[in-house]
Amino acid sequence: MATLEIDYQPKQASDHCTAHITLEPKSIDKDATLSVVCEVEVKDSRAVNDSRVLFTKSFRTTSATMEVEMPARFDHAYSYAGQQINVVIKVKLVVNDALIFDSKAEDVMPEQALQKPTITRTAKELADPKDAVSLPQSFLAISPTDQTKAAALLIAGLVVIGVLMTAGWNRLAEQGCIWRVPGRRCQ
Repeated sequence: MATLEIDYQPKQASDHCTAHITLEPKSIDKDATLSVVCEVEVKDSRAVNDSRVLFTKSFRTTSATMEVEMPARFDHAYSYAGQQINVVIKVKLVVNDALIFDSKAEDVMPEQALQKPTITRTAKELADPKDAVSLPQSFLAISPTDQTKAAALLIAGLVVIGVLMTAGWNRLAEQGCIWRVPGRRCQ
């Protein structure tokens, strides 16, 4: 049997928390794994629940009481309790101290560590964000081979346009239609 307690003190370290682990003597000097799991529970008769591992740390237990540092914040993972869905961030400890039934413990991450950041934009900006189109950024986003192909096609296109413009200019010059003079018709 093992116990697990999460200590989060935002005044000291807002990005880290400490997992306080208490073990029985049989669990000392064994392999252990500490995991942070995001579990989604949908309140529906269909099996649509899901979970995702956010953090895992493997270590060897050295004493009956241990402290393990771990991050307190994870990208896009927030606790939420609603009418149709619950999102819970749990810390799970598994100590490999038995042949079949390993010692396990779990605790829920503190709510203040997983608070959703405040929204600084208006509803209109969130629903219809301003488009940002940049040709240089788009060009740099493609692979180097495709960049070479695009540059070659651009140069070839400019050469073709230059040749056609020169041929058209010469044709107009032969007919005397470069400058439009009122009353004069091009042949």
